[in-house]
Amino acid sequence: MTHLPAADIRIDEALVSELLRSGAPALAHHAPVASGEGFDAVMYRVGPEHAVRLPRRAHAADLIEIEQRWLPVLSEGIATQTPVALLAGKACAEFPRPWSIVPWIEGETVASMPVAERSGLAVGLARFVGDFQRAAPASAPANAYRGVPLQNRDHDVRGYLQTAGISQSDELLEIWEQALRAPVWNGPALWLHGDLHPGNLIARDGVLTGVIDFGDLTAGDPATDIATAWLTLNREDRDLFFEAIEPSYDLDEPLLERAQGWALLMSVAILSAAPDNPDLVGIARHTIAQLVAEERGLF
Repeated sequence: MTHLPAADIRIDEALVSELLRSGAPALAHHAPVASGEGFDAVMYRVGPEHAVRLPRRAHAADLIEIEQRWLPVLSEGIATQTPVALLAGKACAEFPRPWSIVPWIEGETVASMPVAERSGLAVGLARFVGDFQRAAPASAPANAYRGVPLQNRDHDVRGYLQTAGISQSDELLEIWEQALRAPVWNGPALWLHGDLHPGNLIARDGVLTGVIDFGDLTAGDPATDIATAWLTLNREDRDLFFEAIEPSYDLDEPLLERAQGWALLMSVAILSAAPDNPDLVGIARHTIAQLVAEERGLF
């Protein structure tokens, strides 16, 4: 059984049906079907075209509001589907937190696809990253864990490497320290998804069709999202990704070293926080193998 942090509020089919009756009566005749649960939110499919997204922990209420506020703006001009709120549900007596009705994005999570079958995703993923990473205003949501200088996460990473039981910890520490030596990002703060791993990517017929879970949305160092090249793809498909991406900045050696640092950070954090989640552990193990196999000084 895969364990998640305990929810601090009751969410079930009866609650979702009640919210639909009061907030979206046109959908109330559909029986909600549980379709996914993560660390922070739970999803119920409602009919063929919609889903309800609800925060299962108190701190995630702010994440839902961030998605409601910013995704409609940021999704303009993006070819890839995103879960833009069609209805921004407000806290109410039945459920004292914000919640959203979003489009249902057909497909499978990329985490469920064999890595060797992901070559068709590389170009679409590159285009999403390049299109999404636009200059952000000062009012962009802050996130102490994404988009920041890697030095801010040094204590966390060293702790993960000591406690997560990773056999390649010495090699990973060398990669991490190389990323720390790279100059910090000194360009404009760019919009970031913040958690662009295969579990948050949706594919259909081998092509990227959707990106979900924007709860870590923030602005900062674009290397944070470039890390998806190691989190999601193998070496050959990374080449396709980097050939296709057209960012507003130079993909120089320091940025790519920092991107490897972000990929490492996310993978060891997964192994520390979710060691019994097979999909997430698979992402982490893949990423570590890619990083260790990469030739140092490649860039």
